[in-house]
Amino acid sequence: MIYSFYLKYNTNTLLDLSVISFMLELFFPKYCILCNRSSSYLCYKCIRTKLNVNFKNICHVCGQSCFTSFIHTECEDSTNLDRLLFFCEYSDQSKKLIETFKYRHSRVLGYDLGFHLAKYLEFKCLWNNKNDFVITFVPSHTFKRNERGFNQSELLAIEVSLLTGIKFETILKKVINNKKQAGSSKELRNINLRNSFKISQGSLSEDLLNKVIIIVDDVHTTGATLNECAKVLKAAGCPKVWGLTFAKSLNYSFADGLK
Repeated sequence: MIYSFYLKYNTNTLLDLSVISFMLELFFPKYCILCNRSSSYLCYKCIRTKLNVNFKNICHVCGQSCFTSFIHTECEDSTNLDRLLFFCEYSDQSKKLIETFKYRHSRVLGYDLGFHLAKYLEFKCLWNNKNDFVITFVPSHTFKRNERGFNQSELLAIEVSLLTGIKFETILKKVINNKKQAGSSKELRNINLRNSFKISQGSLSEDLLNKVIIIVDDVHTTGATLNECAKVLKAAGCPKVWGLTFAKSLNYSFADGLK
């Protein structure tokens, strides 16, 4: 696997890092976070037995299966996202992975999660032209990024971009340093996030306005964060905005309006 930390987020400087990867795994062997077996930070056995990987088309607004499109027609007015792709259900096991990644500053786990997210995106969008898409991420405020040392959504997005070949762009910036959203109700999240995001360069290039923008985040719970980001992008002229997350909670009802 490519260790994108050493690329300093510049895909133009991509070098052969196989020797570095070999040395890292020789001296710092990987152990699965969920079973402690020596293999990777997330082994395939745990993916099969401990994670509920999403193979269905699920409307992210009502949570029900959607057979003919990405979202039910009657649900379209309740969200700014045109589609949400998520690798697995948000459960105790996926929560452990995400919290280890975010709060224990485990960048290397992020590379493994990004790998599986990239393969999942390719599986779900195998028929599409990669040039029609752009990968971006949910930004964090400068203070929070400095405190954690990295933005987990950005790291995932960069890994997905490197492994799929889809262009990566920093499009959004966060201008309000909100309180932690974990544990907050949907209504409170919507209020806290209002006007928190802006276009980073003030406006979008003509090229981006012709692309499907895929916003990467670690987890989708109430949907407030991705919805607010999509709202800003739609207001700037983006015709299609998708979300891509590692996990999604299926215990929320989104149908009563996120706008």
